[in-house]
Amino acid sequence: MENVRINISKAKASPRKKRAGKAVRILKKEVERRTGVSDVRITNGLNEKIWEKGGKPPKILDVQFLEEEDYLLVGLAEADLEKRTEEPVEEKVEDKTEETEEIEETEEIEEKEEDTYDLSEEVIEVFKEGTIAQGKEKVKEMNKADFEKLLNFEKSHQNRKGMKKFLRSNMR
Repeated sequence: MENVRINISKAKASPRKKRAGKAVRILKKEVERRTGVSDVRITNGLNEKIWEKGGKPPKILDVQFLEEEDYLLVGLAEADLEKRTEEPVEEKVEDKTEETEEIEETEEIEEKEEDTYDLSEEVIEVFKEGTIAQGKEKVKEMNKADFEKLLNFEKSHQNRKGMKKFLRSNMR
């Protein structure tokens, strides 16, 4: 455990209602810069200290670092982290595995959806990487366009408002 004093007075440049949130972001960025750890989390006690006066966070904080398996935990110096080390951390690790499984499932579904569209590769490429104008031109070039498939494809990939409006207007 390491005690560090961090200056978060730059948050005063933000509007009053956004200062505490800005202070949290500055704190995390500074800890990340000093330690090189990208996953930085703050304890409830430190968060409450920053937010206790609403839009007026303290200018300087004395914090303490505690390295966990996957992340760096930052809390108030000498008070907050001692309580934290007694609590088990296993629940958070389980939640992450469930989230990653859900993400993998959605990626598999998206891959399957691409196969079910039955659209030409040129159209797929234009819809994925081209502009709306290029997409409209491709649709106009198609003899019998299935606007419903095109609309579903657009929603699952770019989800551009102008392209969806164009496809809906041509459906009718």
